[in-house]
Amino acid sequence: MKRFSKRHSILALALGSLVLTSAVGCDSMESDASKADRKVQKSVMESAEKRRTPTTQGLSSAIADLNMAVNQSGASLSGKIEAKSMLAAAEFEAGDRTLRDLNALDPAISRAFWDIRQIAAQIQKANDAAKALAATNPDATLKLIADKKTEMAAASAAAAKKASDLQGEIDKVKGQVAALTQQKDAAMAEAESAADKASKASDKEAGAILDAATESRRKGGNIGHDIDKQSAALLPLERDMAVEQANKATADQAIAALDENEKVVKANWATVMTQMDEQKALAAKMGQELAAKGKALEDLYKRAAELRAEAVKHFNDSADKNASAATDANSLSLQLGKWVNDFPKAPEKVAWDRLRTLYHLNVFKLLQGEAQTTLGTLYSNQAAQQDARAKLVASISKTLQEAGIALPAALSAPDDVKAVDAAGKAYGNAAELFVAVYEGGGTPKDVQQAARLFRVFSSYGQYLNGDKAKLGDAKNAYKAYQEALPDSKDDPMARWIPAEIRG
Repeated sequence: MKRFSKRHSILALALGSLVLTSAVGCDSMESDASKADRKVQKSVMESAEKRRTPTTQGLSSAIADLNMAVNQSGASLSGKIEAKSMLAAAEFEAGDRTLRDLNALDPAISRAFWDIRQIAAQIQKANDAAKALAATNPDATLKLIADKKTEMAAASAAAAKKASDLQGEIDKVKGQVAALTQQKDAAMAEAESAADKASKASDKEAGAILDAATESRRKGGNIGHDIDKQSAALLPLERDMAVEQANKATADQAIAALDENEKVVKANWATVMTQMDEQKALAAKMGQELAAKGKALEDLYKRAAELRAEAVKHFNDSADKNASAATDANSLSLQLGKWVNDFPKAPEKVAWDRLRTLYHLNVFKLLQGEAQTTLGTLYSNQAAQQDARAKLVASISKTLQEAGIALPAALSAPDDVKAVDAAGKAYGNAAELFVAVYEGGGTPKDVQQAARLFRVFSSYGQYLNGDKAKLGDAKNAYKAYQEALPDSKDDPMARWIPAEIRG
């Protein structure tokens, strides 16, 4: 909101009249005060000249001159008021200039927030891709393959053992058949030899020999029957052994197939792991970009903190100097009132009455409240920025943690001040001052109306700062402001009033 520069100009002119009046209306003891006031005037004029140069250096030099004026010993109340009010105005101007520089950083900070959020979103995509790839982890498949291989190896070993056992039984039977075959062959050879011998022997001898040959043939035949029995037992044994050999071959083939499957699975997983590494590398690269943005944000925060501290000092100094000017204005009003009572017919009476109005203490309280309101807005903006930062941190912390990326220092650093509380306090102080101004006796009407309008904004600032009950105060203050207008329909300030206040 614009300051009341016109009123400041009127006050400056009035101060010159007061100095003049003081020199005429007081005794010789006032001459020292007049001299001090002329030094004050000189510093004020020099500061005004320097303030015409729109530079920070010129304004700083003007503030230095005005501080000299404020600290001028022996100055009259009028001189003190002039120096303090002008210094308060210069401090406010310096604070306003610094505040503009501070506000100029807001787009860059918001942009840094946006950039960081976008980079975090890309990191989240890399995280999601890595998770999707990790979900194809073949450990379960490889375990199934390993378990099946173990099962097939056991089956192969069991079949091999059974086949070996059967081979042993077959070899035993074959050995028995071979032994019986030898016995049969021997018996048949013996029978053939006896028959041949009988054919050559006498009839008397041949009979006995033929009987022996017949017995050998009988014995050979019996052994042949035993051989047939043993040979018949070989068939199921050989069949069972063939089955076990087939079982072993099947198990061995399954193991070979499982080995090949295992190689394929592992090769595919190696490819997936490479892709996962690529996603992690991408996330790490974006983490470096995030760190760079975080460093830029840290520099912006550092500069903002410097400007904020500087602005706060200027606005506090402006409020303090206006408060001190208000105290002096009250003393001056009492002094002028005494002069009016003591010299009711003095030609300076009109000037004294006019000065009592122009130098009403509530004029300076209004300006003090304005500085406090501006402080409230400054802190409220800081709180809003901190709230945006907190929401950003909440939205990206998990993403960065999953990617193993550190949160930038600018986002992890604690808040340097309790901005919400500071804003509430400044707005509250301003509201109290504005109420005192428009309820104060003898306050000029335009100052009262300005105080009502300022009260609207200070209450609304408290509402935006989190105190929802203050919206009603803002509405009531606006209503009182409108009621005091000559014509509420022709109000140039109406367009600056938020719609929710206007209803």
